[in-house]
Amino acid sequence: MTFLPHGAKRGATHHQPRSATARRWLLALVLTPALGAVACPLDHYELRYKTRLAGLPVTLVRTLTDVEGDCELQQKASALIGTLSERSRFRVIDGQIQPLHYEYRNPFRKSRSVDLRFDWQRDAATETVTPNPAVELHPGVVDRLSVQEQFRLDIARDGIASLPRDYTVLDDDKFKTYHISLEGEEVIDTKLGKRATYRLRQMRPGKDKYTLLWISKDAQLLPLKIQHIEDGKLEGELLIDAVRIDARPRPLTPARNDADTDTGTHTISATSPGLEPNEK
Repeated sequence: MTFLPHGAKRGATHHQPRSATARRWLLALVLTPALGAVACPLDHYELRYKTRLAGLPVTLVRTLTDVEGDCELQQKASALIGTLSERSRFRVIDGQIQPLHYEYRNPFRKSRSVDLRFDWQRDAATETVTPNPAVELHPGVVDRLSVQEQFRLDIARDGIASLPRDYTVLDDDKFKTYHISLEGEEVIDTKLGKRATYRLRQMRPGKDKYTLLWISKDAQLLPLKIQHIEDGKLEGELLIDAVRIDARPRPLTPARNDADTDTGTHTISATSPGLEPNEK
């Protein structure tokens, strides 16, 4: 396994942010490193999706909030037969996510559940559901859920042209490479109206399944639509149903210019790879 340095990618040239909005977000993160100790510096949000699984209605809710000064990203997929839940607690240090605790709860197959603790003082991570020897950590490692926040931060900082990128993800006790690439731009229909998006592909090299994400072209870069493809077939799709965003205070707000493309209400949809069963 090759570990990449913070924010690095293979075969890429870094680009500057293309809009004043993206620059404001970057400046806010760079100029307030101390905020990580007292508050999550990222915009808080709640994203709600609707879909059907085996003929049953399913609601997926993803939230990003502050918990005791750390960021907590959580999502729950609820149906009549039960709820799958996933949670990642992390800090943001100089634009790099540092995971602290990752949980995946599957009431249908408890052997798939995960409780992963990150100890950056010892550079070690431990899985507590099915205890295994501690895994040595390396800079830039993220978990299966926080990786989606990491690539949003990277695109906001370096621009969409900085793709493709590789990310090292600790999944249970194994390191896996997630490859994120840009497939194109597309205007899609959502419950909130038409939205201009970037279409991304998230995949693991050598695997025959992947996830397509349509992320908004505004500064939030939230996924508006997500599809999970396996063996060339569409296995699941989530579309945005409702969005609430709580913008965090910024220490520096440069004057807005005409290059900004903020479209107001932001959207997302996801068959999140984070809710797939773990691959043992």
